[in-house]
Amino acid sequence: MTLIRLFLFISLSTVLVACGNGITDTASNGNSLSNDGSGDAGSGGALPEGDGAYVAFESLDFSYADNSVVNLLFRARDQRGEPLDTLYLSDLQILEDGAAVSADESLQALLPEDSLPYVLQTAIVMDISASIDAQELAQMITAVRGLIANSGSSTGLLSRQRVALYTFDSTVRRVVSFTDDEAVLNLALDSVRTSGTLSTDLFGAVQYVANDINNRYSVNDIVEGAIIVVTDGRDTANRVSQAQALAAIEDVAVFTVGVGQDVDANALAALGNEGSESAASYDALFQALQAIQLRLERWLGSLYNLNYASPKRRAEGGISNSDHEFQLRVVNNSNSNAATGELTHTFNAYNFSEVRATVSISGPRSINVGQTESYIAETRWSGQNLSIYSWSVSGEGCVLKASAGATARVNAVQAGSCQLLAVDTAHSTSTTLLIEAENVRLDP
Repeated sequence: MTLIRLFLFISLSTVLVACGNGITDTASNGNSLSNDGSGDAGSGGALPEGDGAYVAFESLDFSYADNSVVNLLFRARDQRGEPLDTLYLSDLQILEDGAAVSADESLQALLPEDSLPYVLQTAIVMDISASIDAQELAQMITAVRGLIANSGSSTGLLSRQRVALYTFDSTVRRVVSFTDDEAVLNLALDSVRTSGTLSTDLFGAVQYVANDINNRYSVNDIVEGAIIVVTDGRDTANRVSQAQALAAIEDVAVFTVGVGQDVDANALAALGNEGSESAASYDALFQALQAIQLRLERWLGSLYNLNYASPKRRAEGGISNSDHEFQLRVVNNSNSNAATGELTHTFNAYNFSEVRATVSISGPRSINVGQTESYIAETRWSGQNLSIYSWSVSGEGCVLKASAGATARVNAVQAGSCQLLAVDTAHSTSTTLLIEAENVRLDP
C-alpha cells in the first residue's frame, strides 16, 4: 500500500543548488552519496546499482507547459520509510529518453520548501470517554494548547499548518474546523468536556476524521492532511473495523499517542502509519505531541518541487512523434528498485516553444476571515533583468493590506472569493491567484 504522507516560488537566488550533496547516508555500507555525477545514466532500462545513500521517490504531480517548462512534485524517503529532507539539486540527475539533461542549459531548480503553495491540515482527535477524569482532561487540553501556542519555536504551529479539533467517545464530534487562529482554537478547547460515556469508537473516529481531509497535489496548490489521535483506551464500540479504518487512512498521515497502560498498542501502531508515540500519563502528553510535530516538520521538508526548461521541440510528423520519457534519479542511489529508486513520466513537446518569463505566486489558497496572510511573487525564466512587481486585489472576500516588492499581505474581510494579481512590469508578464476567504466553524 502506497501511503501519501507527511508543505515554491521566491527569488532564484534562494533556490537550493548546493555544491555538495545534502543527503545523510543511511545505507548499510556507510558510504556517502557520490556527487561527482559519475553515476551511470543508463538507457532507460533497469536501474543501475549504486553504493551511495538510499533514496525512495514518490511522485505527487507531474506537468509541463508549452513554454517547455517541466514541473515535478515529489516526496523522498530513506530506506526506513522516514521522510528525507536533505536532498539538493546536486544530488539529482534528470534524463530525457535515457540521456542526461545539462543542468546549465536547462535552468534546473529545486525550489525551497518555504515557498511551496502548501497547507498542512492537522486534525487532533481526543478521547473523552469515561476512562478520562477531569484532571486528565485538563492535562490533555494543556498539552494541546502547548502544541498550538504561537511561541515562534518548534513547539508551535508550523508555517501554514492549520488545526481542527475533534473529540470521540461512542460518537465523533468536530469541535472546530481547520484554522491557525490560536484564539479560536483555545476557545474551542475551552468547550471540551469529559462525557462519562463508557463506549469508545476509536476506529470510527479515525475513519470519520480521514473523510474530512482532502489531499490535493499540484505545483500551484498543495493540501496535505495529518491526523493525531490521543487515547488511553481501545476500540470498544465495534462500529467500524480496524481494516475499515486502515482503508480510510490510505492517503492520510496518521500519528497515534497511547496514554497509560490500557491501550491497544498493536492497533495504535497499525493506525499510526507515520508514527506511534506513548506517554505514561496525560501529564507527559506534551512531549509526545512535540515529537510528532518535529516529525511533521521533517515530513514537510521531504516534499520537493523540481522544474527545468526542456530542450525538446516538435518533431517531424504526427503529435505522437514528440513524446519523450522523463526520468529523475539520485546519483549513485543504493535503492535499486526501479519502482521507487527513480521517477518516470511521459511528456509531449509538440507545442513547446522557447522558455519565457513566467510569474508565480506562493501562499495559501484560503484565509480565515479576520486574518492576514503573506504572498510572494517570483518570476522564473526571466534572464538577468530584475523584476518589478505591482499588486492588486479584486473581489469581495479580501483586501490588499500592504505590498513591497515581491511580497504582498492580504487580509480576509468577509466570506467569499477574491483574486490576487501580481504584475511583473519589467518582463510584461503577470499571474492571478484565486483566494477563498472562509469563516472558521466552531461546531456546537
